[in-house]
Amino acid sequence: MGISIRQLAPTFAGEVTGIDCRQPLWPAQVATIHAGMAEYAVLVFRDQKLTDEEQLRFTLHFGDLEETRGGTPGRIHFRTDREVRQLGLGIRDFSNVDSGGKPLSTDSRAYAFKLADQLWHSDSSFHAVPASYTKVTLL
Repeated sequence: MGISIRQLAPTFAGEVTGIDCRQPLWPAQVATIHAGMAEYAVLVFRDQKLTDEEQLRFTLHFGDLEETRGGTPGRIHFRTDREVRQLGLGIRDFSNVDSGGKPLSTDSRAYAFKLADQLWHSDSSFHAVPASYTKVTLL
């Protein structure tokens, strides 16, 4: 079965099937994803459990990574005590928990940004040359 994209909503968003994002992509698959982004603006890839390395390999099919100072200090990921781990190069954790694994304080600036992120945002849209794509993972 080949890659396909079906519309999810009347105005935007498509669901991609027939692809394993853990594997290197063929040029035709990359072209289909680019075309899907041009048509739907948001693509959903369901049930793709990627390691940091697999995520980077997949991402680099679509351009260079943007360097950022945002996210957690250093390359640490934490959601619960069981999930504390070093992040791979090029991976950042933009989380709603602090470095101790506790939810952000409701009076912190970072908490206010996370509330706004729940509505919608587009990374780097303010740059002269904005990012082509943004990855969002919903857990």
